[in-house]
Amino acid sequence: MGGGASTGRPPAGGAGPARKTDKTATRTAEAQTYPVRPLSSNIAALPTNLLLRVDPEALQLVQADTMAVLKSYPYHEIPCWGHTRDAFQFRTFLKEGGTVETVVVATTKGVQMESVIMSTVQELMRNMKAKGIPDVQFQQLLQVLKEDGDAAIAAIRQGAASHEF
Repeated sequence: MGGGASTGRPPAGGAGPARKTDKTATRTAEAQTYPVRPLSSNIAALPTNLLLRVDPEALQLVQADTMAVLKSYPYHEIPCWGHTRDAFQFRTFLKEGGTVETVVVATTKGVQMESVIMSTVQELMRNMKAKGIPDVQFQQLLQVLKEDGDAAIAAIRQGAASHEF
């Protein structure tokens, strides 16, 4: 696997230049897309004209000609990712049984993909920290939920009114 997933930081050069100069990646409403071909058996039935789109909250496999989302993988379900010279792969938690599967696609743009994904995940984390509910308030909310349902609804309304989502 490449440097971005294993070290917790983007490969040398960072995400900035790759986002602006990568001629094979295209932007769709600010989302970076990369032409890929399915390699792993769990996505073998998908069309071969795929793009891997790096959206703000998920990796998406989309059909290149229609931009229809065929598979979606939220970042919170992806514990790791990496690349080889000719492939990019990531692991994702399955909803059934808590097992993990590996998704592998053919591409020569693994370095750029890792960098853009790391940058996107870091931005998501910054946004969550800035807009999320502090731990103390969350623990209070959990306690109210356990004790009194009507008060819980009022607390949720109050919390939602005081935060930007």
